[in-house]
Amino acid sequence: MKKHALLLLCLSLFITISNAQKPIIIQENNPGTLGSLLKEKQKRKLTHLIISGTIDARDFKIMKDSMPCLAVLDISNVTIKAFGTGIVDIDNAIPEFAFCNKKNNKGKISLTSIILPTSITKISESAFEGCDGLTSIVIPAQVTFIDDFAFAHCSNLESITVQSYVPFEIRFSSFLLTTKLCPKRTIHVPMGTKSAYEKKTNWNEFKNIVEF
Repeated sequence: MKKHALLLLCLSLFITISNAQKPIIIQENNPGTLGSLLKEKQKRKLTHLIISGTIDARDFKIMKDSMPCLAVLDISNVTIKAFGTGIVDIDNAIPEFAFCNKKNNKGKISLTSIILPTSITKISESAFEGCDGLTSIVIPAQVTFIDDFAFAHCSNLESITVQSYVPFEIRFSSFLLTTKLCPKRTIHVPMGTKSAYEKKTNWNEFKNIVEF
């Protein structure tokens, strides 16, 4: 009986692993073409996406609006180019409302994990607002500014790792949860920088800053 139960368990695990979707890997050479590099069925069903190359705001819109099941996203090896001439759209910046619906401020709740490009310098307004699936985020070392509401209302975001040795500018609303910063959140900062972050405007609103 025990052997039979063990066999069923192993079979169940094998089926689960077999059915797990492998990541779809995309090399995008021309920004704004992500939608054309995937079939509609792929866009509807994919859960894990890895992109390298060059992308812009149009590609973020495809990920936000046309990939309802997207959960794990790795864009660590992409370069982000500006699309348009507005002052909010610049090179090496996560675009505003990248994963948030501008009309109703609802975030992409399917998104549970994202690896950001190491080259980015800015995370724009409401980029991840309302993305309740996120539990942690790593802010790359080159980031120098996080705009209003960038990670606001991410109710499950409890771990924020900041790789910069120099505390940079954030808004009070950058990590806002309802009307205040989430007291449960832990801010992980490089060794020797805790004191500087505790003194920096808006970073000093966080009560749990630890060094790594």
